[in-house]
Amino acid sequence: MQMLIVFLKKFLEQEKIRYRSQLESMHEVGMLCIQRARDEEAEPLLLQAFHVRQTKIGPEHPHTVESLNESVRLYKSWGNPGQAVQYRARLSEKPEEDK
Repeated sequence: MQMLIVFLKKFLEQEKIRYRSQLESMHEVGMLCIQRARDEEAEPLLLQAFHVRQTKIGPEHPHTVESLNESVRLYKSWGNPGQAVQYRARLSEKPEEDK
């Protein structure tokens, strides 16, 4: 599994995101990193997915909100609520609250 994560991260970093499936893969690899307790590797993937989604499909699209919420959860789990608040404020409407 570790080799898969490394391969996908390198591929996604080198390739310009042209297709929605690449963007979905970036988000999913970030989530996989979190599941594997590799939060430091998840952070740039989730943030990049959020920023690209925000630009390409809009800040209120459910996929954009999903990426944002996962980033917020990651920062909260790290004990960095200030960073979580900063990202949450980027959406015009308040995203779904943590469960």
